[in-house]
Amino acid sequence: MKIHYKGLGNLCFFLAYDLFIALNVLQSSNVDFMVSSWIRYTVGLLIMFLLIVKIISGKKILLRTVVKWGGLITISLIPILHSYSTPLLVMMLILACENVPQEKIILRMQIGLLVWSFVVFLLCYLGVLTNYVYAHNLNGVYIQVYAYGFKYYSTIGYIAMAELMAYLMQRKKECYWLELACIVLADYLLYRIHTTTLAFYAVLLFVLAYIVTHKIKIFNFSKWKRFWTFIAIGIPWAAMGITLISVSLYRTSGMTQLLRVFNGNQLIARLRFSSQAIDMYGINLFGSQVEVYGQTAFIYGGAKSEFYIDSGYMYSLIVYGVVFTLMILSLYSLILKYIYLTQKDTLFLYMLIFTGICIINNFLLSASYNPLLLIGGSAILKNVKLKERVKRRVRFIRNTNQYLHSRRTEINAGVINR
Repeated sequence: MKIHYKGLGNLCFFLAYDLFIALNVLQSSNVDFMVSSWIRYTVGLLIMFLLIVKIISGKKILLRTVVKWGGLITISLIPILHSYSTPLLVMMLILACENVPQEKIILRMQIGLLVWSFVVFLLCYLGVLTNYVYAHNLNGVYIQVYAYGFKYYSTIGYIAMAELMAYLMQRKKECYWLELACIVLADYLLYRIHTTTLAFYAVLLFVLAYIVTHKIKIFNFSKWKRFWTFIAIGIPWAAMGITLISVSLYRTSGMTQLLRVFNGNQLIARLRFSSQAIDMYGINLFGSQVEVYGQTAFIYGGAKSEFYIDSGYMYSLIVYGVVFTLMILSLYSLILKYIYLTQKDTLFLYMLIFTGICIINNFLLSASYNPLLLIGGSAILKNVKLKERVKRRVRFIRNTNQYLHSRRTEINAGVINR
């Protein structure tokens, strides 16, 4: 599948997105320990420069659009106060991505993840990168899991998850049953390697949802439009509500005992860290600088204990603040509504599942695993452009009527004079 670029703007955008994926993949690997921080900052500045070129190389920008962009960029600058630059990069990607086809974005993500994952695997095989080993509790049995050059073994699982789900999103025609069976089989075989349960079940859920909506056709998104529009707008806020309620209930002993009955030790650990983060840093309007230590830092980095915030919603709320989190939730609602109204059923299912995954994993701003996040640029500006188009049409009709009325008056006056 060839990618055709239309002008300098699209070329700069795709180059910036390629660099963004490379930066994220390499930062999640042991290459991060070998690269100086100034190189990461230089790459980040280059990404920003390319995205600025993409934005200003477009068509005439409306004043209302500039105001919206300025507001979003200003809010995205808040995490910079605590040395977090990822939100600003993601927001610039979102704004620069307006009118870029989703298929090309998804394809670039697939290629980028594959290429840079192969680079990490190759460096690990050659002995340049350390192959970390972890003891993972899989169904009550501890097994050895290898990270293959990455800092943590789950990174491989999430890359596999993104690749398999992207294959379904890329399909223009309906998938055959054999293709779906191959995806499930590949998901299981890869799961035996990375052992990341969330990634495994996310792909299964996506395939099941695809079968229900596209093969068996139990659900029809073209019907009950008001209901699905309400779901699209409300799902991100409901996910945030579920997260906050779960953390609140965790503070009661009854919730902990219930999770233990269902063997939910991993969920207990996630809730414990979220509750601990609230006690340590609180929830502020503009966030806090939080130090997290995962298993890599605990086992190989000399950290005294583990402490991290798995939930994307809790992480955003505590680290980036209430103001930024409200903006992101609104953006997710706009994206889901936009995808539904443009009748992209497969993309809508993916976004729904991804929104749910963020409850227990920090993917809220992960443009490397969730390329549909970049649709936000079109979703934000769609209503503005529609309104401006209507206004121009009304202005044209009004001017035409005025011209015809004046000509009619002149003709009538000429007839009377005669």
